[in-house]
Amino acid sequence: MLDARHVIITHSAADRAAAVLGYNRDQARTWLDKEKRKGRVVDRLPHPFSGKRSRSGHFVLIDETLIMQLTRTEKGEWLATGCEFFPAWLRARGLGGEKIDPFALASNELTARISFSEHALDRYAQRTAGFPERRLSDWEKNQAKAELRQQLSRDAHASRERPAWYRSRTPNDFFVIAEGGEICIPMRHTPGSATPFTALTVLHQSMRLFDKTPDDLARACQFTPEALEQAALLSTNGDKPGTWLSTQITGSGQLSWHPPRGHRPHPGARFYVHAGSVFLPAAWDKQSRQPLVVLGIHRIRLPLAQRILAWLRGRFALRVN
Repeated sequence: MLDARHVIITHSAADRAAAVLGYNRDQARTWLDKEKRKGRVVDRLPHPFSGKRSRSGHFVLIDETLIMQLTRTEKGEWLATGCEFFPAWLRARGLGGEKIDPFALASNELTARISFSEHALDRYAQRTAGFPERRLSDWEKNQAKAELRQQLSRDAHASRERPAWYRSRTPNDFFVIAEGGEICIPMRHTPGSATPFTALTVLHQSMRLFDKTPDDLARACQFTPEALEQAALLSTNGDKPGTWLSTQITGSGQLSWHPPRGHRPHPGARFYVHAGSVFLPAAWDKQSRQPLVVLGIHRIRLPLAQRILAWLRGRFALRVN
């Protein structure tokens, strides 16, 4: 039978323990390595974990303290991929349960006691990082979770009131507000767990901009003198620079968090308007009726493979002629 002392503690298990205990990753791993000597490997768990599952069907159980889910690699190594504490153990140390007041916590202390639903991680990735509308892989979810925790640790605080830009009236236990009010996370109390607050979704103040049609997107843009000057050079049909820019956007405008592939981020840009053969880096004026401030115009370069193919086709056509 596998000896619990031979189990390797992964980053995810250490991070889970660190969030509960207030340690950093290395401290949590050292603590878990010491505690696992008291544990044993089991395939059945006592209450309240009797319904838990792991990839291998096995767990490290440290009686009345914690469990760790196990998986096995192709090399035969046993890895602890998760860590969950007994509610009574947490309550005895003031770390879990209904005693924790989210309104008395902020930044790291609050973030450490939040768990994120899969839906919340998907929405965070889509609304603040520009991932396509698709399910995230396990690796992407871990990345999104780490980035979100880091983002919240700067200024997150609990609020009973939703921000003015959040129009939904769906009831929630409270809200976590971060990034100067740009991020709002509806929360649910989950007493008795290591993380007694659960994030249900992630909302961003800019998300309504991404729902706009190309026509509405054009109306949401204002143009800097630099952008108008560049438009005057590119316009060939006599249109005024502002009219020419609006026409590019109404034709095929699409808002993105990122510039096209192969292009570096523009200094000062928060968003990018992709419009046919050009893209427009834009700052964000949250208080304006035209919140997208277009900073300039850039032609979209074709990917290298397509440029090489076009060159080869040109060379081949010359030879045929």
